[in-house]
Amino acid sequence: MFDCDRQDSLDNLIDLPRKTEDEIIDYLKKRYLSDKIYTFCGPILISINPYRQIDIFNETFIQNCATKKPHIYSIANTAFKNIRSKNQSIIICGESGSGKSQNAIHILKYLTKIDGDIGLNLIQENIKNMNNFIELFGNCRTSKNYNSSRFAKIITIDYDSSLKMIGANLNTFFLQISRVTARRKNERNFHIFYELCSISKSDNFKYLHLEEFNCFNYTKTNEHLEQNNNSTKFDQIYENLIKSFGEKKTVNVLKVLSAIMHLGNIEIEEIQEKSYIKENDQSLQIFCQLMQINFESMLTTLTKRKNPMFDANFDRNKALVLRDSFAKHMYSKLFDWIVSETNLKCSSNFSGEKPHSINIIDIFGFEFFEQNSFENFCINYSNEKIHNYFMEINLKFEIEEYSKDGIKLSNIDYKDNYQEIKEIENIFNLLEDSCKINAKEKKWYEGSKAHERMKKKNHPFLLINHYVQQVEYDASDFFEKNQNDVKTDQLEILKTSENEFFQKVFSNDNSNLNMSGKTVTHKLRKSVNELIKNLKETNPYFIRCFKPNNERSPSNFDSKIILEQLKNQGIKEMICINENGYPQKISYDEFLEQFGSIKDVDANLPSKKKCRHILDFVGIKEETYQFGSEKIHFQRHSIDLLKSHALKDNNDRSKDLSYDSDLNQSLITNKKRKSDEELISSSKKLYSEINEIERARNCVNQKRYEEELNVSLSQINDIDRQSTPKTMRFEEQMVCENAENSLEPMNESDSNISKTENNPDYWLKLKCQLHLKKLQYTYFLYEIVREPYIKGINSHILKAEYKDKKIFRNCIFCLPFGLFNILDEIKKIIFYFGGDLIFDSKKDSYYTHYITDVEIYENSDLFKKLIIEQKIIVRVDWLKLIYSFTE
Repeated sequence: MFDCDRQDSLDNLIDLPRKTEDEIIDYLKKRYLSDKIYTFCGPILISINPYRQIDIFNETFIQNCATKKPHIYSIANTAFKNIRSKNQSIIICGESGSGKSQNAIHILKYLTKIDGDIGLNLIQENIKNMNNFIELFGNCRTSKNYNSSRFAKIITIDYDSSLKMIGANLNTFFLQISRVTARRKNERNFHIFYELCSISKSDNFKYLHLEEFNCFNYTKTNEHLEQNNNSTKFDQIYENLIKSFGEKKTVNVLKVLSAIMHLGNIEIEEIQEKSYIKENDQSLQIFCQLMQINFESMLTTLTKRKNPMFDANFDRNKALVLRDSFAKHMYSKLFDWIVSETNLKCSSNFSGEKPHSINIIDIFGFEFFEQNSFENFCINYSNEKIHNYFMEINLKFEIEEYSKDGIKLSNIDYKDNYQEIKEIENIFNLLEDSCKINAKEKKWYEGSKAHERMKKKNHPFLLINHYVQQVEYDASDFFEKNQNDVKTDQLEILKTSENEFFQKVFSNDNSNLNMSGKTVTHKLRKSVNELIKNLKETNPYFIRCFKPNNERSPSNFDSKIILEQLKNQGIKEMICINENGYPQKISYDEFLEQFGSIKDVDANLPSKKKCRHILDFVGIKEETYQFGSEKIHFQRHSIDLLKSHALKDNNDRSKDLSYDSDLNQSLITNKKRKSDEELISSSKKLYSEINEIERARNCVNQKRYEEELNVSLSQINDIDRQSTPKTMRFEEQMVCENAENSLEPMNESDSNISKTENNPDYWLKLKCQLHLKKLQYTYFLYEIVREPYIKGINSHILKAEYKDKKIFRNCIFCLPFGLFNILDEIKKIIFYFGGDLIFDSKKDSYYTHYITDVEIYENSDLFKKLIIEQKIIVRVDWLKLIYSFTE
């Protein structure tokens, strides 16, 4: 097995030296048992459900979100940082019970916490209530998950141009509405019904005529479960509903829920194949009382066929089907109203430019049971589509890019599930065609390959080869469930209610749609296709959720179950393509620009041969790279050897630099160094600017700052520092003061200036010190005016990231708007260390690019020398100050 001590330092499956199934499982198990439930696999985050509370979601983790460690907050943070360039989507997938919804909640928690604006409290509270309500009305207990989401949801968080949260929106599809009237053994209806039954003995809600849940056909279960008569939880639910919708609407919502339960208790009997309901049926009377509709009209609607030529009763089975369809229709409309109302509360009312958005997609997991029905068929179709998109983004496009560049891959086992999707959609077509002509008696499934696979072709069964496994479906009720048929007069009777709220909620009945437009499969396909289309317009992040065992037991890691999920969710293919593929790519020109200094080669040679000579000189093994038509493709870590060699070469050459003793080995020569005259001239100009900043600082000290910058000091003093971004932490202020004390005096009477008038090296040193001084003063001024700028101007975080302790190497800067030329100062300092700061219009951000490919490491002699001499900005403390400037 893999060395456990080394394993602790790895956070990515791709970095495992050996990637056998046993090594991968052992690695994940060790992390899981150490409460490290998150692991990267390339850019994908793997989450293993702990089935218990662990302390990794507190405020400390939110504040440390910038870490590169695998965590749900890291994904949310990365999406937030990249939101300016493109809208972002976080797609959460996995089997039922793997923790998808809980991860979605953690993402929402992070995104609503990172902005400390007091004005956002109401938005945050509304988003929290939205999630709680939708879980209450859309989740239930199943055999695999005690809090299973029975619908797909997309939560969109909107931000304005300054990245201030301005609202949210919830979009749902395919609510498993059949659960209202029927369920599997030992499963339950939606949570809200059982919470409502907990107040059956409360005097305050007698008007609902509630009983214990086992007294209602729609809520009784086969399992032994005691009635919960503790109404404390419902009291909180009731209070939150009133806060969100008002008392009157809340009472009406409860009436609809109670009416649905009583509707299921209406006894429909049969005499001579004709259905009838007793006129003294108490459940029907209560239903009509709650819904404020006419008793006789409702009695007729439930039992009789509406036809102008004759008046005939349905048979009992048909009447029961229509009763249940009526109940499902009512709950579906109520659910839609809950979603609509919560969206109104959370909407941004934003009238400016199109907002930036982060989408959180929580879609139901793949399902298979001993008996599988229409709902499972639809759920698994949705999973097939999402899995196809995942494989397309992470594998198919990558393989196609290799092919276009002429790169040959081996041992890449990539399976496309396109044919499986087409087969399911063909079944949808057959089913919808039958629904159009109402051909119930016709065996609509005949002719499908899925039916032909069955040995007993006389039975309505379908066999589908899903990407996860082969699943058998009982298609006997597909036709009825797909139609979800509700009688026209049932729809009309709800509109006759004396209650205006009921008239509004049940007014949109879609009766103007043709039959195919009303079918469940038609709506599902439309919703899923729109989702995939929208995802392709965003930058996606995938979270693959695993369940460690089938018993929902904490600390129990079942290796077999984990391995099955690794295979089913495309993780093994991701590992394979990273192991056998060439994820690091660089064009020939870029390669020569970065690594051409390692070895002198004949300038007349073609680019490919030049690169070959350099690779051979360094000793890069041929099997670790391939030449493409446009790029060189490297396996993971192969290019790191080149970088190390380039670094060593540059460090060796830096020893020969001839500087003044104060500057010896402290500054790196830049190929584009300005002439001595330009250096002296620009330094004097900067010196003059420093005096201006010094004067501005004095103005602050003399309380004349209000006249200079038109900012009210009294207003600034009243600002609550706790609600603003952290600009300079205490220890960073100390660093600033210490660094300032180490600088030479910078006043106009400094005699050193005249004595070294023609010494360019002195001016180079002085100029870097002036830049540092200006940065210090800039921080000081920004500390004072931060609130007006943050509240009034498009400003955000100045932040740089670096990997493997490399300094200013491909850093990303997200800069404050117009604050005393901070960008200019950082750009000048980077320039003097051999680099440049370049604006990327596509990403709307700045990044550094080394002209001389110089990289400074903390353990290098040059870097230690700089720390000892406290030179300019290449100090760990100063780096920390810049990296956390306003974070």
